[in-house]
Amino acid sequence: MNLIKRLFGGNPLPRTEFPPLTGDTGINEIRKRTLEYIESMRVKNAPYGSYKYSGSAAKPVLYASLYAALTRSLYRDVDSLTPAQKTGWAGYINLWNTISMNAKNKILRPAFSKLKKLINLSIRLISKPAIALNITDYFLNPLSLRQSDIKETDAGIKVENYSINPEAFNEYLRKTPYPQDYIDGYNNFKKDCFIEKALEHFIAEEMLKFSREDIYADVAACNSPVADIVSKKYGCKSYRIDQSYKSGINGSEIGADATDTKLPAGFCSKISLHCAYEEFENDNDIKLIPEMYRLLKPGGKAIILPLYIHHFPFIDSGPFSDLSGVKYEDGKRVWRTDCRGLRCSRKYSVETLKKRIINNLGDFKYKVYFAGNVKEANPVCYCNFVLLLEK
Repeated sequence: MNLIKRLFGGNPLPRTEFPPLTGDTGINEIRKRTLEYIESMRVKNAPYGSYKYSGSAAKPVLYASLYAALTRSLYRDVDSLTPAQKTGWAGYINLWNTISMNAKNKILRPAFSKLKKLINLSIRLISKPAIALNITDYFLNPLSLRQSDIKETDAGIKVENYSINPEAFNEYLRKTPYPQDYIDGYNNFKKDCFIEKALEHFIAEEMLKFSREDIYADVAACNSPVADIVSKKYGCKSYRIDQSYKSGINGSEIGADATDTKLPAGFCSKISLHCAYEEFENDNDIKLIPEMYRLLKPGGKAIILPLYIHHFPFIDSGPFSDLSGVKYEDGKRVWRTDCRGLRCSRKYSVETLKKRIINNLGDFKYKVYFAGNVKEANPVCYCNFVLLLEK
């Protein structure tokens, strides 16, 4: 019972008298009064971030700390904290995650389960103040729609135009037997999301030019049926590689870390990553390059699409995701408000693309393609850039 009191408080919240707000009270005055009240509830002789829920409360409680974090973040007051205060507050709240994992009490477990998202969100707000960015902002705003900071003269990156044939794409959609549960899974996530995924498969098929002699690997495949589709269509051997699969080669599925597959050199002739490369955390986007080179036969090709390029580098994550171990050295931290559980989705600037990828291609020949007419395929599509590599 003492632990429950520390979580939620043990007594009814007493009535607190505030100076009356009038129609002339500005938002700055409301902000000032709110923050002053929150600060008055902070326990000064305890770890930073320990808050009482009322002036008469004897001890700090978790809920008060969480709502203090939410309110101070809302008012942009978290930026005033020192690094030590941020670390201390995040650590104080994170203690409750540790307690929750060890909680055996039948009452406490459901309580912690309901609080877990709020705990994680509060830690993110305190430790990593973020740019709030909705998916619409960077797929529909003009700067990112063209994303054409890339100029060969000032970046040294070769870019070629690629034109999507809308009629050919529609024919591909009519003839390709995608499982209905795969289509529904994407469309349930976001309306018409499947069309973008299908466009990526269509472009990859067009650029990789499959034949019966190929051995194809779809990397970070997750639940994608594209390896089976390619195999049936062209008669070639195809594999799906993903770290979520059972370790080793199991039929057409290979469970492995894509940056260190343990597969023999020259294992395959074609590799694709469809909306997957951006989720390779930390330096794994760099580490994947030599592993793909090792896996490919001479003359083999690998395709990465979309190649996300923006006018500034960032990594977007969901506010309720576990971000332990995710590093942001080459990019700002951005919230994806439509992908709450996303850990890492990297968007390159021209500079970080050159630094991290182009400069580390080794003996790979490469082309960056810009699909200027992507909206002609379908207005919801956003596959603006494609990276094609050849050994």
